[in-house]
Amino acid sequence: MTTYILHNTHQPQECQKLNDAIFEHPWSAALKGTQFLCLCPSGTHGGIFAVDAEDEASALAMVDPVFRSGTRVYAGGLVGVIGEHPMLPVA
Repeated sequence: MTTYILHNTHQPQECQKLNDAIFEHPWSAALKGTQFLCLCPSGTHGGIFAVDAEDEASALAMVDPVFRSGTRVYAGGLVGVIGEHPMLPVA
């Protein structure tokens, strides 16, 4: 399994639709317990969350089909805490 970062962007008028999709649609069972960082209050409508999946396609399949076209997938993962890991020095 690989950790993938999913970054969704959407239009302001889609916020409620995305919120409803997260809490009401069956596909959301795959994301239960996942932390979702909502960017909407900043005016940049979207959100970021991390999932573990076999591949990029499997990670994207966890997103409601309505929002897949607005979601980018990045292979990534936690490498440490800033200032506490040699790869992430504090400037």
